[in-house]
Amino acid sequence: MESASQLKSRARRRESAGDFREALELYEQAQRRSAGDPDAMPDPTLQLRIADLRFRLGREDVALSEYERAAELYRELGLMVNAIAVWKKVARVYEGRPDPQRRLAELQLAMGLVADARSSLQSFVDMCTGTDREDEVVGAMVEFLRASPDPEVATLLARWLGGRGSPPETAIETLEHTRRRLEDEGRTASEFERAVKGILGPSA
Repeated sequence: MESASQLKSRARRRESAGDFREALELYEQAQRRSAGDPDAMPDPTLQLRIADLRFRLGREDVALSEYERAAELYRELGLMVNAIAVWKKVARVYEGRPDPQRRLAELQLAMGLVADARSSLQSFVDMCTGTDREDEVVGAMVEFLRASPDPEVATLLARWLGGRGSPPETAIETLEHTRRRLEDEGRTASEFERAVKGILGPSA
């Protein structure tokens, strides 16, 4: 019986030869073999190869789930840069889909990459504008602000809420908390105050 390592070696050769279907089958065999070994470490690289091959073979929806699993494995192993790289790839090959941008924002924020996270969040918001995902958009901005009281994201949230009906209570509470944090840190900005004034009223 071939080991997982031997199966992966054969899979790489078949992949190099352009036989993607057989390569995928071999990678999946290797994955099952590893899953049956209690001493085997999770292999996000193997998961990523499976995702790539599914995408090449036209199974894009299935591949997306495989990419998500690869990113999660990297995250579980503490390899956050690799997890971010996976979602950047997904955002590129699944252009126009908002969810990869949200996942990118979450990981980038966890890494302290606030400017990058803000940019990814903005892309998520833009892609969801005019859809039935408004609650998710508000939720994503609220989660961001709870992790990082960023004046630009707070302004974005305030403007978003200002153009809609009754704002969710969680969003109002988050804006109030963010305003207090920014005031305490001396980071308030006129643009932010103008945006929140219509929702929270003038600052005390």
